[in-house]
Amino acid sequence: MRPSSAHRPTLHVLIDEHWPANAEADWVLTETDGTLRAHGCSTPDRWPGDATLVVVLGASQSTWHRVTLPKGKAATDPRLIAYALEDVLLDAPQAQHITLIQRHDAETGSQADLIVTARDRLRTVLTALRTAGHEPRHLYTELQSDVTTADGRQALQLCLRPGLAVLHPIEAGPVALPDDIDQLMPFVDDALRTRRRDEMDLPRLRLHADPGCEAEVTRIEAVLGSATLQACERYAWWRTDAAADLLHGEFSVGAAGASLARSLRLPLALAASALLALAGIMFADILRMRSAIDALDADIASRFAAALPGTPRVMPEAQLHRRLEDLRRRAGAAGDADLLPLLGRLADARDDLAPTASVTALDFGAGRLSVAFAGATAEELDRLRTALAPAIELTQAQGDDR
Repeated sequence: MRPSSAHRPTLHVLIDEHWPANAEADWVLTETDGTLRAHGCSTPDRWPGDATLVVVLGASQSTWHRVTLPKGKAATDPRLIAYALEDVLLDAPQAQHITLIQRHDAETGSQADLIVTARDRLRTVLTALRTAGHEPRHLYTELQSDVTTADGRQALQLCLRPGLAVLHPIEAGPVALPDDIDQLMPFVDDALRTRRRDEMDLPRLRLHADPGCEAEVTRIEAVLGSATLQACERYAWWRTDAAADLLHGEFSVGAAGASLARSLRLPLALAASALLALAGIMFADILRMRSAIDALDADIASRFAAALPGTPRVMPEAQLHRRLEDLRRRAGAAGDADLLPLLGRLADARDDLAPTASVTALDFGAGRLSVAFAGATAEELDRLRTALAPAIELTQAQGDDR
């Protein structure tokens, strides 16, 4: 008879950003009391069986954000939280899976700590796990690996494993960094200076390192010295007892999810039948469009890899546009928000929409152009505003009665 889940060992698997393309993953098998039974690195078909699966998503696949929300019940509204994150996310908030870690209430409002992970990445990981016959009970992020000191203090700590470093806690929460010492040490120095300014005692850095990081540890010791560096036990990325589970909302599992699936079975079956009927009518067009989309995606991937080698694709159009703007500025050429391109847009739009109008005044600053027109009707000005917003602002010249 199989043991109950409460008495089964736990298999912790570290999924990095290269999985499942690189199917091998580090894993640790622990007893119910937390003691280590076995560890290794292998593909899913060689992971230990008959264990509760807990997945730890590598720190570079999520980000930690702290946002300010209004007081009251509105602070729990997911739409409001997504709006608060809009300015700090590269992709649209709707494409992200947001997990609330904790909230700090104050008289003026509420500060919330959030973990943000791309929905597509979570779907990819969960689909690949289920295809391989594994269903995770929990899914955490390495950003929340438990490295709290014995007395419960949140000391400044650096966790190292091959290919990645995690520095925490810093002002805005833990952050994932490359394990390259030349790139890593400026972040460490800045965190130490911040601690030195805010605390009376000389700040020390607690270092947790994987056995495969001996060379990096030696270099850090040489730079910081024993007065600043405090070496600790091995970095245990699988310690996530206090972490927030990312399997919630559309990714939740368990009885609630099964009940919801059962209640939706009939509507989904009807919808599937309708979609199959529609697919039979439009099958040829769908194949043709899919072929065109695949060709376009392959072309985008090829151009993106050539323009930004080694950079993950998140929003390729926006990333390539920023790269192009950067190259233009380095070459001394004008960018989209510079005066000459804006004047070109203005001239083209005026010729098409208000050819009799004339410019009486111009003002340019901070990438925004303000223009006063004479000889244009109110309808013509409205059409011009719609075509040129938001970078170009139009007004009627004073004294013009039209």
